[in-house]
Amino acid sequence: RAGEGGLVLSSSDAGASWTRSVSTPYDLHGVWFTSATEGWAVGDGGTVLHTLDGGGNWTRLTTVGSGENLRDVYFADRDAGWVVGTNGQILATSDRGATWSRTWRGGQTLNGVMFAGADGWAVGENGVIVGSHDAGESWFIVNPSVTAQSLRGLWRRSEEQSVAVGLQGVVVSTAATVDSVAWSLGNAGSSYQCAGVCFPTAATGYAVGWNGTAGFVLRSDDGGGTWGPQTVPSAFPLRGVYFVDERRGWAVGDNGVIRHT
Repeated sequence: RAGEGGLVLSSSDAGASWTRSVSTPYDLHGVWFTSATEGWAVGDGGTVLHTLDGGGNWTRLTTVGSGENLRDVYFADRDAGWVVGTNGQILATSDRGATWSRTWRGGQTLNGVMFAGADGWAVGENGVIVGSHDAGESWFIVNPSVTAQSLRGLWRRSEEQSVAVGLQGVVVSTAATVDSVAWSLGNAGSSYQCAGVCFPTAATGYAVGWNGTAGFVLRSDDGGGTWGPQTVPSAFPLRGVYFVDERRGWAVGDNGVIRHT
């Protein structure tokens, strides 16, 4: 997991112990691994970091050409990846990060990006949702807007199923229609400020965030239609969640909080 002040924590024993490294003075916001050894992290000041040894050492790329604060990164395979950030910036690479191109600059900060095949979504502030059907070469804005609340986390399991979560408990999800895939609006509870989401199966998913000053984990067993709170003692907000299968997952947050199930 990546965090403030360039902090990167890595574990090789299922989270029993963690190794700390700092590879940049800039805050880091997103991380994605394409294998057990190769991964990417992004952050403020156009920072894109690359590791080939499971997070033991990181190298900052000088080929990105962006000064924006980057919020999320996703790679579909070893070579093809996308990064999103402030001012609606979307960067893409098709050669394992050797070169990057700016494929979108839409104004609103984008907080999450994820692809399924050639189809991708990115979500962000003020409820903005942008999509691509050509592996990120071009993008379109979803109109009319589904919500005005900021969307902070995105998970895409397939071309048909995507779920994004945000402030005031907003949950937006896709469903296949006769003509295309359409977004619909739901809510997990207005007191929940959602920051991250993960669906290890099509039906079961988890969302994390904060309720007041405390962290929470919500669970859905119907693809994001309804949500219920889990018993997760955290005095601090939770910012991210990831499951490797139906049973094993981690949530992380402020003050170095790490929760495991």
